[in-house]
Amino acid sequence: MDRTACVIGCLRKLQRRKLSGIIDEYRLYAGPKAQPLGEQFIAAYEPGIITESANEVKVVDWGC
Repeated sequence: MDRTACVIGCLRKLQRRKLSGIIDEYRLYAGPKAQPLGEQFIAAYEPGIITESANEVKVVDWGC
């Protein structure tokens, strides 16, 4: 699985893009490394979980 392509796909979910477009971009970027598992990971990714975790550890205090 192309991890970089999966990360980009998850970032697209943060931008609230349509899943079909995200998967198309994943396939284009990953090329022959694209796998169904990567697509499943992107589809299952929930941006809210990251936001909650970031708030718990006060990421804003890190100067990001």
